[in-house]
Amino acid sequence: MSSYNVKEKNGLLYTDFNRTVADALANEAILDMQGITEAVSEYYYRNGKSFAGISVAPEYQEKFERLAEDAIEYYES
Repeated sequence: MSSYNVKEKNGLLYTDFNRTVADALANEAILDMQGITEAVSEYYYRNGKSFAGISVAPEYQEKFERLAEDAIEYYES
């Protein structure tokens, strides 16, 4: 596991939100994306309907834009 965006608390290592989103986008073909869609939706609505603070690598930008649309619509539908 790369140490990029890895945090430690009480002896546990975990990825920060940006890393989690990036990992999900990189592996979406083998993942159920419902959980990440819910998490991104929650982020959006808790941050004044903004995705500010989420950064993704350029190669995942298109995928993130689709995820963002799904996340916005998640609780509206």
